[in-house]
Amino acid sequence: MMSDVTQSVRSVVKSVWWLTLLRGILAIVIGIVAIAAPAGFAVTLAVFVGVYLVLDGATFIYYAVRGRRVDSFWTWALAIGLLDMVAGVIVLLSPGLFAAVSTWLFLWLLALAALVGGVVGTVALIAESPKRQDWGWLLVGNVLSVVFGILMIVVLVGNPVGTLAAFFWVVGVYAIILGVFLIVTALVVRKHVTEALSDLSVAP
Repeated sequence: MMSDVTQSVRSVVKSVWWLTLLRGILAIVIGIVAIAAPAGFAVTLAVFVGVYLVLDGATFIYYAVRGRRVDSFWTWALAIGLLDMVAGVIVLLSPGLFAAVSTWLFLWLLALAALVGGVVGTVALIAESPKRQDWGWLLVGNVLSVVFGILMIVVLVGNPVGTLAAFFWVVGVYAIILGVFLIVTALVVRKHVTEALSDLSVAP
């Protein structure tokens, strides 16, 4: 009975650690590509988005047509499907433009979110400062958020192309660090489980 249980545990852990290892390797590859060829990386992501939108739109249209006699909302599904397909085709026709615009908009949203969030948080903390003992650290965090938002806006206005390149560098470095972490985690998990199974006199 114990042998069956440990064998099942070993089988599950083996599949999990391999999956984690593959995720780590994939993350490192993505990070290297993002750093070495940011334009190609961005265009590839845009193509995936375009294909997804086309497939998603086709699915909505299919279910709308099939359910038009029983579903009173089939026209909405049809409209969503058509919009998805049109958007997907537009993205596929100009993936580079989509990648640049979407990344640029994302960075602007990030900058504005940091600025607005920092200002609102600062005002709220000043209003209730007598009630909180940790308001000083929170205030510093909110002020730094405001500074970060302002700096991002200045950089986006002054050097948008450089900002896009820096963004993909950040994505690449983060992906590589995440990949290394996942690989180390997978190896550590495998080592500990192998040792635990060995203590139960089960072959690794």
